[in-house]
Amino acid sequence: DFDKDKKSIAEKIKESMVNDDEEKDSKDKEDAQKSKDSIKEKNIQKTQEKLKEKIKNIEQKDEEMKVSDMADLLNIDVDVLLKRAREKGLDIKDAESVLTVDQVDEIKKKVIF
Repeated sequence: DFDKDKKSIAEKIKESMVNDDEEKDSKDKEDAQKSKDSIKEKNIQKTQEKLKEKIKNIEQKDEEMKVSDMADLLNIDVDVLLKRAREKGLDIKDAESVLTVDQVDEIKKKVIF
């Protein structure tokens, strides 16, 4: 009986150690996920701040400008800006087209937001 109890105690200790390791691994995974979520949230906040700054820069330029200049201010490819503008019904020929103040306002309202 003593050998059975001894073996049983050893097995219980081993099981306890395995369970402790599994709990630690689970906690480590949970902590890693929280860290990833925190990083994502910070990246989202930074992106939102950058976008607000870009919009502010464009709003300060209440004048005519080339499509390419507006794309530069937004830090996006000019072809992407042209495509988005055309999808929203704005008639813009090419990157060198000069946008009127009204067109700039339309792009601010329809394309950026």
